[in-house]
Amino acid sequence: MTRAAVVGAGHNGLVAAAMLARAGLDVTVLEARRHVGGACVTERPFASAPALGASTGAYLLGLMPPEVMEDLGLDLPLVTLVGVISADTGLHVPDYRSAERTFQVLSQVAGRAGRSLLGGQVILQTFHPEHHAIRAAAAHDYAGFYRAELEQRRELGYPPYSRLVRLVGLRPGDTLAEREGIALVKRMRAAASEAGVDISGPVPCFYSRRRGLARWQILLRGPNPAAVAPIDLPDGWSIDVDPVSLL
Repeated sequence: MTRAAVVGAGHNGLVAAAMLARAGLDVTVLEARRHVGGACVTERPFASAPALGASTGAYLLGLMPPEVMEDLGLDLPLVTLVGVISADTGLHVPDYRSAERTFQVLSQVAGRAGRSLLGGQVILQTFHPEHHAIRAAAAHDYAGFYRAELEQRRELGYPPYSRLVRLVGLRPGDTLAEREGIALVKRMRAAASEAGVDISGPVPCFYSRRRGLARWQILLRGPNPAAVAPIDLPDGWSIDVDPVSLL
């Protein structure tokens, strides 16, 4: 009998497991869980189905967020097909590294298919098939992505063609955070103009709350934005030079 593994014990995973079991397959559910040290997988049968075995002709169905699959580093040699649903979701977050992160995740996930002599295939479902990150990931074209991404960052003035400084305020309310952010911008405006530094904000962060507090940010972009940023920040404000994330 053909065996199948469904990765993910959420609603979609259990629906898929039920459909496969109804089709006469032995189904095992692999449930991924994040924890402090990374992530892990627990294996349990669906209904009374036996556990997955490394037998010839096994089909593996993965239903898991790509970033979780990447964290797990799963090595399933019988996986011959990987499908990514909404592969372009990461492109829409307000971070200049969003395309780089999308390309990285898709490349890692695609590497889960074809790890044996059986070969493999990857299907990316996307509303933006023309985007350079999607096209490069589908073609395993690292050099092509590198060239396209560098050109876009050059046009928009993002690293490595400039440097960034991020000021983040964690305050009891939006009104207070905005008022303090506006005051900081006024303090920096003259020096920023002389130094050729662009100021964006203050605006709410993408993750606008942390522990019940409002998060607001100011972004400085230019050849040396750290020279413009004030040293004496209000309580609850912090500075991040060359931030890894703008979220």
